[in-house]
Amino acid sequence: RRVRELVDAGAAAPGEIVLLFAAGTDAEWYEEELRAQGLPTYRATGRGYFGQQQVVDLLMYLRLLHNRYDDEALASVLASPFVGVSNDAIVLVRRQAGRRPLYTGIERSLPEALAVDDERLVRAFKQRYERLVAASARVSLERLCEQIVSEHDYDLAVLARWDGNRRYANLRKLMR
Repeated sequence: RRVRELVDAGAAAPGEIVLLFAAGTDAEWYEEELRAQGLPTYRATGRGYFGQQQVVDLLMYLRLLHNRYDDEALASVLASPFVGVSNDAIVLVRRQAGRRPLYTGIERSLPEALAVDDERLVRAFKQRYERLVAASARVSLERLCEQIVSEHDYDLAVLARWDGNRRYANLRKLMR
């Protein structure tokens, strides 16, 4: 409310106001509240370009294409908007895989206790993933990134965010 008051009184423009947080604590909550007040926001995290979530998501997918048994990459991709399974699904896949790599938990069969939505998402992911693995041997890296994003409708998920244009620009930059 105080920021809205300052802007309405002409004491400052939205681009002239800075809020600082210790290690980003509560930054997202404040950002949502400012947007609810009709104020544009820009969050500059200390992570830089390669720390932006959409960039991390695409890099993890590329890692997974390189090695399907990369547990960190698979868990990240499954939880990201590329697939969007629940945390319960990831736990069930982990249990099914046992001590083997996580991908073995979905490689031959899916965990029986998977929720219907999660099962549908994992099956769709596996089909897309296999197509992308095959494509990765024949297309350029830029084209592969474009295929990953479009096959999973990740571009739509990113563009649906309040700062979707900026996030999508980050993806385009990485693709190039």
